[in-house]
Amino acid sequence: MSIGYKYLLLPILIIGIIVTLCFSAFRWYFSIAHNIINIYESLWQTWLPLVLTIATTLLWAYFHTSVKHIFRKDNNFQGVVFIMGILIGASNALFQHYLTTATGKLTELDSISEIETRPPTRYYRIKNFQIMKSMRSAKFVSKTSGGKHPSFSMTLDVVQPMVADTNNISYQDPYKYWYAFSIKKKLRHKPSYFDRLMMTADFKKKTKLQLAKYNFRNYTYLERLPTSGTRTDYLETIDYNFAFVKEETGFDNIIILQPHHDEFEHRNVNMTLYLCGIFFVLLIMTGHHGDKHAEHFYAYEEEKKRQ
Repeated sequence: MSIGYKYLLLPILIIGIIVTLCFSAFRWYFSIAHNIINIYESLWQTWLPLVLTIATTLLWAYFHTSVKHIFRKDNNFQGVVFIMGILIGASNALFQHYLTTATGKLTELDSISEIETRPPTRYYRIKNFQIMKSMRSAKFVSKTSGGKHPSFSMTLDVVQPMVADTNNISYQDPYKYWYAFSIKKKLRHKPSYFDRLMMTADFKKKTKLQLAKYNFRNYTYLERLPTSGTRTDYLETIDYNFAFVKEETGFDNIIILQPHHDEFEHRNVNMTLYLCGIFFVLLIMTGHHGDKHAEHFYAYEEEKKRQ
């Protein structure tokens, strides 16, 4: 077995586990349990765990006596440690995605108005609600990209208010709860300008028919969207046609519920395959570079014995 496993892989794995546990505990308390820190979910799930893990790994390599002499002199070794930090950070990010879904409780409600009387949870299943069909807001967005991977995508974001009873809305805020979903189409190539016009017209025609037949009760569970890019897109869609809602209700007070059609039990990320792949790559990298710097690690080990 390569001595690099002992002095390179094992410490980095331990660092990754400690950072993941500490960050997860911090996030659970300040974001999931008490919502004290309200920032974009992409920061919690991806960027913060990735950056923190990479930074901690690099700091360890720069200051720890077992590897600091190699790290400070060998640019290739710096790159190896950086890549290993990215891989461990990716594992942390995977765990944060799992934490998001695994800690989400499914709350069964008889009426949409019961949301106010229950502790806030991420997932709901609501028996009785009605859609204010006269207040549909839809926003169409198309994007093109070039380069090596050209594509053309079209998205229609749709939001409509949810109320307990459309015949009696005087006792409730009709703009508090919004049912939101998107219709999307993406092409793996970049069509010509004329083709894009034709495709856009066809997409709008088909989505109009879909909206006319849309079944708002055809879902397995509803997700209460946290602060995220998706939530921001839907709020912009509300503002697109009903700017007064922002002043009357306030975007911070609006609850956006997005329907899901997969089984609730299948919402969690399957981490096993990804983690096995990451660990396999780490083993290969450590075996190669551990052998390359074996002389240094053996010398360090002998020095420790003499002390």
